[in-house]
Amino acid sequence: MDMDALSQTYLAPLNAGVGYPEEVGYSYLLNDTRLDFSVESLSYVDLLLDSIRSTEKPEFGAFISIQENQTFLFVLGFYVGAVIARNSEQSIRWFDYDAMLKAIPDNAVMFPKVFQTTITCQLSRGGFFVPLSSICSRLFEEPVDKSVRFSAEGFMGR
Repeated sequence: MDMDALSQTYLAPLNAGVGYPEEVGYSYLLNDTRLDFSVESLSYVDLLLDSIRSTEKPEFGAFISIQENQTFLFVLGFYVGAVIARNSEQSIRWFDYDAMLKAIPDNAVMFPKVFQTTITCQLSRGGFFVPLSSICSRLFEEPVDKSVRFSAEGFMGR
C-alpha cells in the first residue's frame, strides 16, 4: 500500500466520526471530539502526549515495541500532516523512509533511518515534514522542548 493510501486508512475513523477500536493504542484519547482537524486541535495533541508522559513515563524502546502504540503514533503523525494540509490549503504527499530518499536524496544527511522517519511528508508549499519527530520528542523527552502545534504551524505560515 502506498503511504498516501495508508494515511487515509489511519485517518478514516476520524474522517467518518466512528472512532478507533480498542486495538488501537489510546483509542479513548483519539476518539475525543477535539480531534477535528483544526489548528487548535494540535494543542490537544500536545496535552494528550503530556498526559501520557507525566502519568506513564514511557520509555521509547519499550513503548514502540508494542504495535498498538506504534499505531497510535502513526495516527497522530498522519493527523498532524492532515491538519497542516487542510488548514494551509496545501497538497500533501506521504513517504516511507526509502521512498523519501528516492524522492529527496539529500535528506539522507539530515534524516537517519529511525522510528521518527518511518512516515514523512512533503507539502506543496511548506517543504518537508517529519511529524513523528515532534510527537516523539513531546512524548519521551524531558524537559519538553518541542510542541507539536508549534512545529506544525511552521509549515502553515503561522
